[in-house]
Amino acid sequence: MKNFILQIIQKRTKLLVFLVFLISLVLLTTLLSNRSKKSPSTTSLPSPTSISTEYGDLPMPQIFPKSGKINWGETQNAITLKFDKTINKSSVQISSQPPKNFKISTLPDDLGRIIITPLTPWETGKIYKITIFKGIKTALQEPLMLKKDINLEYEILSPTRPNYDRPV
Repeated sequence: MKNFILQIIQKRTKLLVFLVFLISLVLLTTLLSNRSKKSPSTTSLPSPTSISTEYGDLPMPQIFPKSGKINWGETQNAITLKFDKTINKSSVQISSQPPKNFKISTLPDDLGRIIITPLTPWETGKIYKITIFKGIKTALQEPLMLKKDINLEYEILSPTRPNYDRPV
């Protein structure tokens, strides 16, 4: 009887080891297949609403929002520049008319996304002319550089209020 119980325990142990190995193999395969999808050598196509223009050595696939009328009055909504390379954020220089101060930041997991946030709210009824100066560099040892200024113009409208379907 004792031998029979030992055989069952040994079979269960072997089965458990096999299952752990199989699960590990599936997880490793999944991880490697996801990693190859995020390879830096692959480039995604810009969306149809993005600006797809060459600005010197450094391609600029997306600017959000594009110039125009935006419902950002009395908010501190940000302008986003999305590069396909890691950017040296200290190389980003901005001016605006009327004058406005901005904070320049990136996301920890997307160092190619530059976020330009006003330090004070956008004023309803004003037209802001924003210039992002040439000279933005990548964080590479041999940096690529933006060789043309980017000029944006925003007419700030009142923010849109939610449309509730019943009285509050």
